Amino acid sequence: MILQVNDINFENMSNDEAVRVLREVVQKPGPIKLVVAKCWDPNPKGYFTIPRTEPVRPIDPGAWVAHTAAIRGADVVDWLDTHVNGFSDRRDARKYASHMLKAGYIRHTVNKITFSEQCYYIFGDVLSTDMKMGNAHFYPARVES
Repeated sequence: MILQVNDINFENMSNDEAVRVLREVVQKPGPIKLVVAKCWDPNPKGYFTIPRTEPVRPIDPGAWVAHTAAIRGADVVDWLDTHVNGFSDRRDARKYASHMLKAGYIRHTVNKITFSEQCYYIFGDVLSTDMKMGNAHFYPARVES
């Protein structure tokens, strides 16, 4: 059971309010601090019971990814390799994706700084700002081996 996120207490919040807070927190860069409780007693005495008026909503990673418009690193590399000219092989496309992360065009969902094809990414603030201003241009740079 999540009790707090980044020192925000969930004690007097509904499930919907808690979900809203979690969504806001994951959109911001930086670490996320969770305070959780685990009940070792298989028959708790009511202090860890779920309110019966609110349905239990497990976290669906697929739905979360769809909601945040996240894309898997391998899909970024595949797209670059297929749609951008100038890469000698898939490895060059992967290096370019790594450069996109370092330049802020894509951002890791949990703010890691190294690129991985197994992780999920969202478009970074640099790209979002450029797109709003109509300045988004991608020029494939020569990727050094």
